[in-house]
Parts: sequence; structure tokens; C-alpha cells
Amino acid sequence: MPEVEVAVLGGLLVRDHDEERVPRGQRSRDLLAALVLRHHQPVDPSVLLEQVWGEGAGLGVAVVHTQVARLRRDVGDPTVLTTGGGYRLGELDLDADRFAWLVSEARGAAPDDAVGLLRRALGLWRGDRPYADVSEQLVVAESSRLLGLRTAAFELLAERLLDRGDGAAVDEAAALSERLVAADPLRERGHELAILAAAR
Repeated sequence: MPEVEVAVLGGLLVRDHDEERVPRGQRSRDLLAALVLRHHQPVDPSVLLEQVWGEGAGLGVAVVHTQVARLRRDVGDPTVLTTGGGYRLGELDLDADRFAWLVSEARGAAPDDAVGLLRRALGLWRGDRPYADVSEQLVVAESSRLLGLRTAAFELLAERLLDRGDGAAVDEAAALSERLVAADPLRERGHELAILAAAR
């Protein structure tokens, strides 16, 4: 397992050897987020310039190099690597990847196992929105994807609790269904789950 963990399910956070580090300043957080979004590949400084500073900012790529140096000071030097004229993150454990994997594993698991996997997955969230302290326009697509997956995880948790069938599990599924309906009244699955829970 990589020594560096990057957490995005809430505000940005880097954990290295049990030490938590938060990038200081909006540009550093946005730069780290841009690198996380492409953490399997190098990102050209000109792409980072456009994503973080905006098109037409009138700045040169030197500002990216300066900001990378600041980010390295904030989160640890080995986290951001220089490679082939660009930057990429070193080997890391991304909480969003772990979250997606746990939800995927829960889909094919027996009800009791699924409940445990989903609780672990949902327990990774440290807030209501991923990338909470990053400029929203930078992460809108990924944030939307993760929020959708979280809703699906809550729905699956309610389903698996109903599958267990015991009184406490049904009560928890009913409460969860009510929260799903309150959060998104137009989403049908929450209503379906509430009806199923009431019928038990």
C-alpha cells in the first residue's frame, strides 16, 4: 500500500506516515486537485496553467513551477513528481478510488457482507461534498460522479438492510429511505425503498 494517501471525500487532505497535511491557499488546493484528477498520467504545465489559473490569465508556465514548489512544501516533496516535462502525483492511495472499489464489491456480496462494505465505503466521507475546498468549476464532473455514487451506495445499503429482514435492519432502512427522499424527492428509488420498508 502506498505511504501517501490523498483524501478528497470532503476537503483535500494528504496523509503521509500518519501525518496529515492540508495544502495552504486556494491555488495549491486547486493544483493538487488538478493532479489528482489525472493521477495516473503526467500533466503538462500549460494544461495546469489553463485549469488552475484560467484561460487568458496572461501568465507563463513559470507560475506553475512556483506553485508546485509551494505545494511540495505543504504536502511533502515526494508527493508531486516531475516527469517528462510535466507533473504527476507519486504512487498514492486515493480515498475516492477506495470508496468506488468498496461499493463495487458490495454489489455482488451477500447482504451482511454488503452492509459492512457499504458502511466502510460511506465512512470514508468527511463532509457533504467531495473536493469541498477546491474551486468548483475545476471538479464539477468528478464531484457529480462521486455524489451520484454515494447516493447509489446509500440506496444499496437500504436494499441490503431490507434483505437482512430483522427489525433493526428494517428500521434503519426506513430511516435511510426517508433521508434519501428528503435529499432528492424526484429520485424514484428512495420512494420505492421507503414503500418496501413500510411493508415489512
